[in-house]
Amino acid sequence: MWDGGNPHRSRRTREALAVYRSRLRVYRLPAYAPELNADEWLWAWLKQHALRGLCPPDLTVLQKSIRLAIRRLRRHPDIIRSFFQACPLSF
Repeated sequence: MWDGGNPHRSRRTREALAVYRSRLRVYRLPAYAPELNADEWLWAWLKQHALRGLCPPDLTVLQKSIRLAIRRLRRHPDIIRSFFQACPLSF
């Protein structure tokens, strides 16, 4: 997903897209369209379900908690599919 944000418009990103163009399928999204971006649904799910009520004492604990939640999520492909199904786009 390419949403036109600053990091996605960088020279480095454009060069990588050129190099891997034959191996990548790039979907260009509007500059701000979180409802179209499946990873926004992932972050919403993490905040509302997997990490709800978490009050980490520092950044290290937060990072470990996020990694663990994503690792657990890998065992639930139905939830991952739902992030894409929530987007009104066809993949």
